[in-house]
Amino acid sequence: MDDKQIERVVRQLRAYLTERPRSADTLEGIHHFWLVVEATGTQAPIAATLEALCRLESEGFLERRAIGKTWLWRRPIPL
Repeated sequence: MDDKQIERVVRQLRAYLTERPRSADTLEGIHHFWLVVEATGTQAPIAATLEALCRLESEGFLERRAIGKTWLWRRPIPL
């Protein structure tokens, strides 16, 4: 997996959530609906999206919550 690809996804996710801070979705939903398809018509692999989400989680920018058998990713909700 290309680290530049992952960083590009990280930037896209930060931008998306800066504009829509209350958004939440599954890995698949984020991958298909939140990310911009490159001008070449290609999209980063879903593994790059997962790695980007995990990086943002480790920074405290995102959190994940178990919803049934899947994870919901979102910005942390302040107490």
